[in-house]
Amino acid sequence: MKPDSDETKEPGEPLIPRLRPLGKGPETRIVIGNLYLRQKKYAEAVQEFEAALAEKPDSAMAHFGLGNVYLRQRQGDRAAEFYTAALQHNPELAEAHYCLGLIHLQEKRLDEAAAEFLLVLRQNPDRPFVHFTLGNVYLAQKRHVEAAAEFRETLRLKPDFVMASFRLGRAHLAMGQDTEAFEAYEGALQANPQLATAHVQLGDMLAAGGRHADAIAEFQAALQIRPTMVVAHLRIGDVYADQGKHAEALAAYQEAARLKPNRAGVHLKIGNLHLAHGRPEEAIAAFQEAIRHNRLYAEAHRRLGNVHAQQADYTRAIAEYQVAIKINAKKAPAHLDLGDAYRALNDSERAAAAYRKALEIDPGLVAAKERLATVQIR
Repeated sequence: MKPDSDETKEPGEPLIPRLRPLGKGPETRIVIGNLYLRQKKYAEAVQEFEAALAEKPDSAMAHFGLGNVYLRQRQGDRAAEFYTAALQHNPELAEAHYCLGLIHLQEKRLDEAAAEFLLVLRQNPDRPFVHFTLGNVYLAQKRHVEAAAEFRETLRLKPDFVMASFRLGRAHLAMGQDTEAFEAYEGALQANPQLATAHVQLGDMLAAGGRHADAIAEFQAALQIRPTMVVAHLRIGDVYADQGKHAEALAAYQEAARLKPNRAGVHLKIGNLHLAHGRPEEAIAAFQEAIRHNRLYAEAHRRLGNVHAQQADYTRAIAEYQVAIKINAKKAPAHLDLGDAYRALNDSERAAAAYRKALEIDPGLVAAKERLATVQIR
């Protein structure tokens, strides 16, 4: 997670020449080690911090400095060792708790990360970025009420913290509080109109509410900021597809495919659109392209099977459904489609087995219940 500039970036001090004075004490070595760290001269920094520890083994700041070196070099385990050692010598060293929290967060140890950030805030509750980071931890844990509280506290301390408004919107959205989410996203855009992701989130909410024109306007606003933002092109395509505007939807999806030709999901959307508008050959080509980019894309295999089934080519359809099931056996629709293909071939036994499997995965699947009843009657 990228830290906020006002709390984690070192001040822009002028670079100094490499210093090697004789008779340095441990405090001086720590200062010089930090200067080398700012210059990204990691070997020299390590040398100074280790020399400080040789003179003063219980120096919390020397251990902390070594932790910072290894954190900058993305050696989280070694960094954590030195931060822990620093805290053994000075349990009140808030920055060591904070950096340990970041390491835990990077390694998805969310409970440990939250505990470290709370220790920092216990010492100094007026740190907006720590509240923000803790809010992100809670958001990842789906503790949305607590996440929203942390983001609100962030904004109380730093009202122009744009990403806090954005994440507050996500927390409200996860709780089904659409009005509050909308207000949070609008707040983010008022603070920074160039936040393309906030435009997309607003567009999603507007689209969900049936306000298609307003939704497209938000997605287009995102593209004004970031013309290569694939998700905005896809969202425009989705809105047009929902409205039955095939040509406009296809143009949006094709632009997304041009920008990200290797993204299998884009080709799947193109295939679905062709299939819905009675263009089976184009649909087949699109689904095959999706599979070419991701052979383990179960849904693309299933959709390709559906096209073959529509063309009464049940042998090919069954082959694709079986591939989809081999990739992911826990998707009821693939078993349902397989049952339909066997039923079309009058293979009631295999059809019934497929329908039973679909119901085992999704007991509420009405279509499977009805079709199983028909093949059992036979």
